[in-house]
Amino acid sequence: MSGYTQNLELFKYNTSTDGLLKFNIDSALNDNFDKIDTFAGTVNNSLNNKQNKNTAVTHPLNVAVGTTTTPVFVDSEGNVVECSNSIENTRFNGQWVIKNESLSTATSAGTRPLNFSSYLPNDNHSYEIIFSASGASGGNNYPSATITEFNLIVLRAGVNYKDVWNYESNSFILPVTNSRSLTLTLSAGFHNFNLSALAYRRIGTNL
Repeated sequence: MSGYTQNLELFKYNTSTDGLLKFNIDSALNDNFDKIDTFAGTVNNSLNNKQNKNTAVTHPLNVAVGTTTTPVFVDSEGNVVECSNSIENTRFNGQWVIKNESLSTATSAGTRPLNFSSYLPNDNHSYEIIFSASGASGGNNYPSATITEFNLIVLRAGVNYKDVWNYESNSFILPVTNSRSLTLTLSAGFHNFNLSALAYRRIGTNL
């Protein structure tokens, strides 16, 4: 006897038992065509909605890391999307947000706090931050900059040779917890120094 397919319930004749039956155009063709067309429309709409959700707010990359103080979202295709500092949409989780902000330009030796309350979103999540450090020695020593919490030297400048400043630079990534603070320690000898945050992303979440 005739039957139906499993997924779309399309009518089909049984070639073993239905050979003598009169061919029914509506059951065997037209009704099946309608079901297929309806299913294709549903799939097409679903794909369009998904594409619109992922790309409606994207536009070609038009800013470079370190050139803007406006927070922007960088998607997996390298496109940049402007967004606020309050990243509520989970679609942004785990993605880098470009935001360039100078954290310290002090050159004197000592310890100074770094506060990220205004830089990072106001929530209880931890974030990774891309930092950039640069500086030059003002004397015949090797001044260094250290992030105290990690006992990590993030920059060591070369010696001043015949009054020619030796510039050094470095980029690095460190996590910042919901305390929103780190500590920077400079040794003596910097002629100039700059520590900047370039971008951040939430950690401990799935893309």
